[in-house]
Amino acid sequence: MPAAIRGKLPEVKNKMKKLIVNWMYPDILQLHGDRGNLMALERLAALCGVGMEIRRLEGPEEALPLQDSGFLVFNAGELRCMEILVRALAPRKAELEAFVEKGGVILAIANSGAIFARQTRRIFGNSFEGLGLLDMEMEEREAVYGDDIRFLEEEGGLEILGNQIQIVDCHLAAGQAPFGKLLYGYGNDKSGSEGARRKNLIFTNTLGPLLVKNPRLGLELMKQAAVYVGLDARFEPDEAAFRMEDSSAELIRHFINAKPPVS
Repeated sequence: MPAAIRGKLPEVKNKMKKLIVNWMYPDILQLHGDRGNLMALERLAALCGVGMEIRRLEGPEEALPLQDSGFLVFNAGELRCMEILVRALAPRKAELEAFVEKGGVILAIANSGAIFARQTRRIFGNSFEGLGLLDMEMEEREAVYGDDIRFLEEEGGLEILGNQIQIVDCHLAAGQAPFGKLLYGYGNDKSGSEGARRKNLIFTNTLGPLLVKNPRLGLELMKQAAVYVGLDARFEPDEAAFRMEDSSAELIRHFINAKPPVS
């Protein structure tokens, strides 16, 4: 069992019959076609015979439904939108922090990490404060970076493959755990770290979409969300179901291994 899903979380009194995933602001956070992450979760739930409902939170004016949710997905979006979303979520910061501390799952991809960072520094325009749930700072780049990415997840040890198209560097403070250790690519800031993690709050630069290319990561996160909401479910699909993803990963790995290191 991966380290990330070991241990017993506080018991949830109201047992759920299905896993509710909140798709956060899909009309705003839609920069790289990452709706595929939600489609990947639907496929995994079907493979495992687990009930799951995806609920769209359409705009920042809507109430944040944390009471019955176990999993929040923030896909990539324009950097200029993040300050608006931070202002909308700031009144709920304490609730979001409690959600994370008790084991709820939040996945923030690419620029959405700015929502949870301490600060984002812009080249032009105002810099802005984030929610500060992750001890890191984002810094806008002068040029877009794009390439493949390959890393090992720090806690679970999974190999993650994808790509990144990046307009912000991420600088982790001392003591802030990364999400992974780079094997190839740029990651946060070419320091060897990729993303950031606080319990089940995960930030990653990885696109792909991430969970389409890495279904076992999707399973890991769904397991943890199920534990959080008290859903008694087994997430053990036939490994043959991932034959296509595994074949793709082998080709990507071979391609990356033939490339020179990122300078």
